[in-house]
Amino acid sequence: MTKVLILGGGLGGMSAAWGLSRTQALRDTFEVTLVQPGWRLGGKCASGRQAGSGRIHEHGLHMFMGWYEHAFYMLREVYGDWPNPGARMFPTAQDAFLPLRRLYFGRPGSEDFWDLPFMAHKGYPGDDPNGKANLIDLAVGVIDSLHRQLKLLPPVIPASTPAFLLVKVLEALAATVKRSGLAAQEAYKARVLIEICTAALTGIAAAGMPANGPEVINHLDFRDWLTANGATTVATDSAVIKALYDLAFAYPGGDETTPAMEAGSMLHAALQMAAGYRDAPVYRMRAGMGDVVFAPLYEVLKARGVKFRFFHRAKSLTLSVDKSRVATVTLQRQVDLAAGLTDYDPLINCPVAGKDLHAWPDEPVWAQLSAATPSAAYAKSLEMGGPEVATETLSLGTHFDEVVLAIPLGGDLGVTLAAADAHWAAMRGAMKTVATESVQLWTTKSVFDMGWAFGPTVLAAFAPPLSDWADMSHLLPIEGATGGAQGLIYLCGVATDPTNMAVVYDGLSDWLDAHCQSLWPKTAEPAGFRYDTLVGGSLDTQYVRVNAEGSERYVLSVPKSSATRIAPGATGFKNLCVAGDWVLGDINGGCAEGAVQGGHDAADALILRVTGVARAPYPPVA
Repeated sequence: MTKVLILGGGLGGMSAAWGLSRTQALRDTFEVTLVQPGWRLGGKCASGRQAGSGRIHEHGLHMFMGWYEHAFYMLREVYGDWPNPGARMFPTAQDAFLPLRRLYFGRPGSEDFWDLPFMAHKGYPGDDPNGKANLIDLAVGVIDSLHRQLKLLPPVIPASTPAFLLVKVLEALAATVKRSGLAAQEAYKARVLIEICTAALTGIAAAGMPANGPEVINHLDFRDWLTANGATTVATDSAVIKALYDLAFAYPGGDETTPAMEAGSMLHAALQMAAGYRDAPVYRMRAGMGDVVFAPLYEVLKARGVKFRFFHRAKSLTLSVDKSRVATVTLQRQVDLAAGLTDYDPLINCPVAGKDLHAWPDEPVWAQLSAATPSAAYAKSLEMGGPEVATETLSLGTHFDEVVLAIPLGGDLGVTLAAADAHWAAMRGAMKTVATESVQLWTTKSVFDMGWAFGPTVLAAFAPPLSDWADMSHLLPIEGATGGAQGLIYLCGVATDPTNMAVVYDGLSDWLDAHCQSLWPKTAEPAGFRYDTLVGGSLDTQYVRVNAEGSERYVLSVPKSSATRIAPGATGFKNLCVAGDWVLGDINGGCAEGAVQGGHDAADALILRVTGVARAPYPPVA
């Protein structure tokens, strides 16, 4: 058997393990071991349950988009393989997600506030992971949606209509809008959307993009590209464009005054979000991401024979004498297990209404560890590096044959690879990451009783540093004991790499004082935000997190960076693949689908390398 060592248990690493273990033939071919620091899987997407309260603590605001074909396909298969569905809170992947068909952008009350309903599209995400979106087809879908938003009959557009002719359709639509006598705000929105779409299609035609792909404009920033193709600042400064940058955390250094995102990568994502989704554009999870994504993935992969080594950090590697292969990987063992244990059991059960809901605790199960120091600070140190009780060096040919590196930009190990390979050096020099900030507030009133005047939602393009927020109150019954909470609010945005949490809390307090009137007017008083709105009466009783270290940071797609990305199976080293949202692929952007597809591509590359036969197309999900 070919021994595969996967370094990193985020979505990239876990998806690679899934791809290498899907069939009995693959399980007979590959022996997979996944190495993970700390006690839980998930990487940037990890979550944990707080002891006593049952509160879900996330690393950020986690959603799945309706165009995440690979991610949903994988989860639908995993849930189908997960035994005893009748005992589980969520028997299928569809049960674990809530579709959301209305989104909001901007500041309520302003002309630039967008209340966007989305049509239900046919199918369900994951129906066709073998397909690939066509830019023109997506553009036609956007034009169709524009007509429907304006309550106009969409034109019949033949397949393969050239982009320059689609521009003519939009020009006709713009003329219709001018004659329509729309109210001022509706006319503004129609003008902005038509202008953005016209500029995009003009640019698509000019770049020969239907044939050459969106990457041909990745040397430009998205807003600059729109401007070069005729968009005015009214359109490029609108909340609908800022929302795209917010969703990609596309602010190097955490500075929202200097957005930067590759034009091609952003165009691809924007078209998918607007027209490429199935059923709904956005899906909220019905529990923590650890609960509905990583717990089932872990249990199914373990049942398939994948081995997990928790509390082990990939510390360093060496290359063969000719620099062609990974020769050794040294692991840092962070803790020892308690006497008599040979394997760590990471999950806890948080039953709801008599149904099982397996989850990750917010701290290790201390009783399973020897000589550990139970504390939140110690727990966090385990995920970032932590203590070292011993090291172990794994060798090529004895402990592994192939390595999948699923740590963003290669982590510390990437330094060694960059010293031996110019492509790695260029990638690590060109690609950027940004720190993020996330906040969870448990409130004594529902968001509607707090004065939110719209529906359950995700809102983007609001006010930095917490430009995005979501009503996540549907999680309260899942959490159980919540201290009488009636509402649950998640907020997130970029951070400027603060090292002092007191500064973070001061900034959060200032933000609530300044902006509560816009979002939740019944929480506002002359002095600012009413803190008695929070369960416990203060920010100290909420959950505030800054993701500023190592692999916690969000990988950006700044202009020119994707040209340096490394393909999962073409790393420059004969026994190394890479996985995650930082690798070269169809998306080239930081998102769950990018990470999953990167993991699947790594598995596919290994399957082809070892067996000589390409993976067969994915069969339909039962």
